[in-house]
Amino acid sequence: MEKSKWRILYFLPAILFLAIVLAAGGITVLFTAPVTMANILVLVIAGIVLSKGKVWGAYLGIVYGAGWIIYDILYHRINNYGRHFPLEVICIPLIIYYIYCAIAVKTKPENK
Repeated sequence: MEKSKWRILYFLPAILFLAIVLAAGGITVLFTAPVTMANILVLVIAGIVLSKGKVWGAYLGIVYGAGWIIYDILYHRINNYGRHFPLEVICIPLIIYYIYCAIAVKTKPENK
């Protein structure tokens, strides 16, 4: 019972991202923007792997967050496109969340 009760927390970033996308652009954004679908798919895969008890699902989430920070620095800041919302506001808590998930999965009694 306890194992399945907390599994939904591994899908929290995917659920939040999907809710934000649906609130911002509606259902059509999911089908018209393949990048949006790819982002949600990466977060869902990370949640599935974490729920199976594998730590590398958290590594996927960490690389995902770090990749968006690198994209923000290299593309938007160097080219100075004038975007005022830095992605670090979202990505650093996402990386911290996935580090916590990696520690939680690694220290589970079933995985020792």
